[in-house]
Amino acid sequence: MKAYPSWQAFQDHLPLRNRMTSDIHCQEEYIYYHDVHMHVDIYQPRYFKGTIIILHGLIANGRMLSFLAIPFYRLGYRVICPDLPFFGQSNVKQATYEDWLACCQKLIEQTEIENTFLMGLGLSGMLAYQLGALCPQIRGVIVTHLLDLNDKNVGNDVWTDPVFEKHARLLRRHALKIKRVIDTSTISNNPTVCQLLSEDEQSAGARVTHEFLHTLAHPTLCPPEEYRVPILLAQPERDQWIDLADSMSFFERIGADKYRVLLEGAGHLPIEVIGLNQLQKMVVLFIRKYRL
Repeated sequence: MKAYPSWQAFQDHLPLRNRMTSDIHCQEEYIYYHDVHMHVDIYQPRYFKGTIIILHGLIANGRMLSFLAIPFYRLGYRVICPDLPFFGQSNVKQATYEDWLACCQKLIEQTEIENTFLMGLGLSGMLAYQLGALCPQIRGVIVTHLLDLNDKNVGNDVWTDPVFEKHARLLRRHALKIKRVIDTSTISNNPTVCQLLSEDEQSAGARVTHEFLHTLAHPTLCPPEEYRVPILLAQPERDQWIDLADSMSFFERIGADKYRVLLEGAGHLPIEVIGLNQLQKMVVLFIRKYRL
């Protein structure tokens, strides 16, 4: 398998300060869980003041998230970006959303250090939310979206063709491409980036099973009123895929300390310079407030 076929071209569409340069050291490891070998990128300064684990959704992979990892690495944070099963170098034939949870739990357990924060992009915002409830090591959660896919109105906004719901049991091990079920022309406000990701078989062009999508669409969630982990919702202002209200309906019910910011001019994948600068500033302030 070719390693990250569209990642280098993706760099050309990023702000200069978010691009990979020769002074950035990225270490690669694997997390093993049953038959899943989850590939992980680790950006680790010699001395670091906290750890940020960044989780991609259905449109990217861990390596693509280098644009978020690099600024935090330069500020002295260790940043970990896994390839969740089916994406990047974590090539699997069968996995469920519960495997995503289990692999990430194992990653968090192996991190074994105080001041660990989670960041979830897109549909992995809810993955980060769930992990925050399951893992006592987590000091805080940052998300760009908080989508309860059990809500049919939210699901209708997310999926263009929820075919995996119609034949969930009969075709549970049958694979289909992500772009069959979402509108990949809306995942970035840069049309070239949309095309890059949708044609990348390790990103939005990946193949996943009906079973995975069905379990993703029906997660078991901690009731938001009982949630106790501080959370920052950093919503892209100009998201063409997901309506802002789809996250707010869940976010407003959360009982923990919570904060919200709109990322100015940012699309679903927030690569625009003003929004990125806002995100970095708010994440650092959030970490400083809740770190030990």
